[in-house]
Amino acid sequence: MDWGDYDSYYDTGGYDDDARDVPAYGLTQVDLGMDDRALDYHDCLLRVRDVALLTGKHWLNDQLLSFYFSYLERDKYAAL
Repeated sequence: MDWGDYDSYYDTGGYDDDARDVPAYGLTQVDLGMDDRALDYHDCLLRVRDVALLTGKHWLNDQLLSFYFSYLERDKYAAL
C-alpha cells in the first residue's frame, strides 16, 4: 500500500466511509496533505502520514517511536 495517496485507501475499502466523516474525539478534521506537519515536538517532527498510521492496524514507524520516547523522556519521566 502506498501511503502517498491516503484517499485512495478509503476508496479501496480500507476504512468505513461513514466513520471518515465523523470527527474523532470532538476534533475538527482538516484536509492536509500527507507531507504537512501534524506535530512539531522538540526535535521530533510528525507528518500527517505518520499520524495516519495510528488509525488502523499498521506498524509504527521510526518517527512515531522517536516522538513517543522523546515525550517519555522530556515530559512523562522528566523528574526522574
